[in-house]
Amino acid sequence: MLARDLDKTHIGADVTITVSGLPTGGVLTGVSAFMGMVSLDFDETNFTVDGGSPVLVAAADPRTAILSESDTDKRHELIDAAYGRRQLSYR
Repeated sequence: MLARDLDKTHIGADVTITVSGLPTGGVLTGVSAFMGMVSLDFDETNFTVDGGSPVLVAAADPRTAILSESDTDKRHELIDAAYGRRQLSYR
């Protein structure tokens, strides 16, 4: 997902971003956006990244995985898996 897709529902999730080629992050404690930039608060650290920067959100539960997935087809697969349904066509 992209940094601009993060919102208050992701607070408390384990989020990883890449800064200068090195993965960093932690438990997200705050998120805000301004003029295309996203400010991410992790414990004692704050990073401001471009809204188009990729971020990884570790899914603590199926609901978090479903809400954090931006690809519609993948989201439908996660919903089916979470509720034990066979693959359904949503088109």
